[in-house]
Amino acid sequence: MMKKLKPETISKYYEDHFPLQRFTSLIDKTDFHNREFGFVVGEDRFVRNISFHKPKDMLDFMIKNSVKHAYVGAVYETPPSKEFPIQKIKWKYREFIFDIDIDEYDAYNEDGEYVGVRTCGCKGDIFCKDCWSLVQDAAVFIDKTMKEDFGFKNIIWFYSGRRGVHAWILDEITRDFDQPQRLAILDYLTFVHDKKRTQSIEEIPNEAKPLRNRIYALVAKSYLEKSFLPSLLNPVNPLLQCKKCNSKMKAYEIISEAIGKEVKGMSFDKIESSLKEYQIKCPYCHGEDLENYSRNELEEELNKLNEFGLTENKAKKILRRIKEIDNFDHNQYNILVPENTKLRKYFSNQILLYRYPRIDRKVTMDTRRVSRMPFSVHGKTGQIAIDITKNIRDFYPDSAPQVQDYF
Repeated sequence: MMKKLKPETISKYYEDHFPLQRFTSLIDKTDFHNREFGFVVGEDRFVRNISFHKPKDMLDFMIKNSVKHAYVGAVYETPPSKEFPIQKIKWKYREFIFDIDIDEYDAYNEDGEYVGVRTCGCKGDIFCKDCWSLVQDAAVFIDKTMKEDFGFKNIIWFYSGRRGVHAWILDEITRDFDQPQRLAILDYLTFVHDKKRTQSIEEIPNEAKPLRNRIYALVAKSYLEKSFLPSLLNPVNPLLQCKKCNSKMKAYEIISEAIGKEVKGMSFDKIESSLKEYQIKCPYCHGEDLENYSRNELEEELNKLNEFGLTENKAKKILRRIKEIDNFDHNQYNILVPENTKLRKYFSNQILLYRYPRIDRKVTMDTRRVSRMPFSVHGKTGQIAIDITKNIRDFYPDSAPQVQDYF
């Protein structure tokens, strides 16, 4: 667990290590004095409608106030201030930004039960390498779509410092986009429409061929590799569920803790026999009845697929074959998945539901929103919002530096 950040540590980072020139190269310095900034200072007090005459003044403010979180807003015709808040002055432009957070993949039903698409047991701000791959896939997909379908060239990706990544699209034309224009691009990318993201799923489009082909090449392949019957060939990260409190937990972690050594690669039968042998209880409520959630889920899924004519052997064939295909595309998908209308429709829904990018729409469409400042400190994790453009496919948050690493 991270030690509590000391104000002097934050100030020292901004004084000695914050790359001011790199930051200002992302924004138009001509209008710097008319740009809004927001900060979390003191006892977690959020302040905005702040502007600075020049970048050095901004940095001095951040050093003096040991800001825990720093945010960049839009440019206005008048410098934002308490006297002239952004609601009362005319907007000029704001960078076009995409925000992908891991908790966007979560959802809960009316009873408060988790019905999100992460199958590893993580939820909220907690993540592992299995579910973080959703963020990695989303970043690659959006990067390619913006470049190939819209012709944007200057895209820089940043780690948020906690639970997601941000894409700054810096082609000059994009900063003048108004809300309807930003919304139109979002709608082009949107196939899951309801808030809980469990229903109202559009089918993969045939008319938008570049987008369709990209969905099959990137999203469908990722679904078949990581989310389609993940326990059929080998239980990679199986889950248990307590019948008493309904909590889910990772089987290998629970068993490893109980027997005092690390275990992995166990069959379902071995997992269940270990639960009985070591009398393992729920760590949350101490209930004694832990069931093999992943095995039950696998059996339900296989029964459903059987209704579409996909047998267990055919499913195993798909799983083995997908690992052998390097250049996966729409044609490869049609060869791999049996030609059954109901099955294809079911797969289309699952592909979009489980692996398609989840975008925080408000960040992209709200022209007056503030976004996390690149290279700033995240006050809750102590990590730096670093540039990850060169390795968005492989970046994992553990590799991001902590502010303490600079001293």
